[in-house]
Amino acid sequence: QKDETAAMAMRSRHRETFKKYHEGCHGEIIQYYGDGTLSAFSSGVEAVACAIAIQRDLQKENTVPLRIGLHLGDIVFDGTEIYGDGVNLASRIESLAVAGSILISGKLNDELKNHPQVATKSLGYFKLKNIAKPIEVFAVASEGIKFPDRSELRGESKKEDKTIAVLPFVNMSADADNEYFSDGMTEEIINALTKIKGLKVTSRTSSFHFKNKNIPISKIGQELNVSNILEGSVRLSGNKMRITSQLIDVSDDFHFWSETFDRSIDDIFAVQDEVSLIIADKLREHVGHFKIDDLLVPAQDISAALYKKYLEGKYHLMKLDVQGTERAISIFEEVIAQQPDFALAYLGVNQGYAFLGTMGLIPAYDAFIKAKPFLDKAIELDGDLPEVQLNLAWISGWQKWDLMVKK
Repeated sequence: QKDETAAMAMRSRHRETFKKYHEGCHGEIIQYYGDGTLSAFSSGVEAVACAIAIQRDLQKENTVPLRIGLHLGDIVFDGTEIYGDGVNLASRIESLAVAGSILISGKLNDELKNHPQVATKSLGYFKLKNIAKPIEVFAVASEGIKFPDRSELRGESKKEDKTIAVLPFVNMSADADNEYFSDGMTEEIINALTKIKGLKVTSRTSSFHFKNKNIPISKIGQELNVSNILEGSVRLSGNKMRITSQLIDVSDDFHFWSETFDRSIDDIFAVQDEVSLIIADKLREHVGHFKIDDLLVPAQDISAALYKKYLEGKYHLMKLDVQGTERAISIFEEVIAQQPDFALAYLGVNQGYAFLGTMGLIPAYDAFIKAKPFLDKAIELDGDLPEVQLNLAWISGWQKWDLMVKK
């Protein structure tokens, strides 16, 4: 009797809460079934707002365990019943969830991108019953909402095929100091592949986390949530370089492509473009179609020798310590002295001083004053560079604390 009374009270609270917040968010409760509810909204944003309000209310004392799944799509309503692919997908997403959470489809998540008050994070791709392709699922990460770990979800997770991580290329040169060049080559390939629409490339920071670590490819792929990995090596000898690359399918640790390039350093930009294009083409053959531009790495008006010096500066800059940053600034200034129109070197100096000031390694005001002329000059030389926009974003966040500015 006591349990039955408690269950009736919980059910009553559930329905009263649903009715209140649906009215406030212009939603319609189509039907109740058991302890579940099927609702429709004319706005995806209002649907998410309603879900958040309901979960927060029901998570108060005498918690009512509730899973919510949301999707944006077409439905059919015949006056009494609602059905269609949109309903089916929302139901499948709900079945993944844990109590207290709100899971949404990637399509609905796209509608929330201009609504920063609703925080979401991807949980990855999942294979859902009667759904042809794996679906990317997001969880609402707002305060008071349960954010589940991927391992807690009930469905069969699946990595998206068109994903890749570029691991740091190994320096195979006789001179260990040439590591700056192998790191620079890795970064340029990452930057080139990110230009391909439809291909998701892991960030430099995440990829370089695995530098010099002896970890199985399958484990790296799992941690980075990618289906493919590129690894390789670089050997410098005089004016020659040998680049070896191989693509690996994470699922079975199978090398499905490898190649060695023997080239002259004088052709560094052409080589970077050639290698990036071949990697993209071989990856496309393996995972399916995506469009590749004819040029991924444009040539720059700077000598190979001076560009190598610039890469050396970047190498020291990414050490993220005082000694490395000061060394980087010095190298960038040498590059500027020899090539005053090379915008990337000015950005390197700006980033170096900004880092020193932001981290409190030198007085912040002094650092930002020193940095500004270099950023201004870079903007004057080429304001459309992606690196310019990145530096401006850092200034908004680190110096002005304007975290909502859009660049």
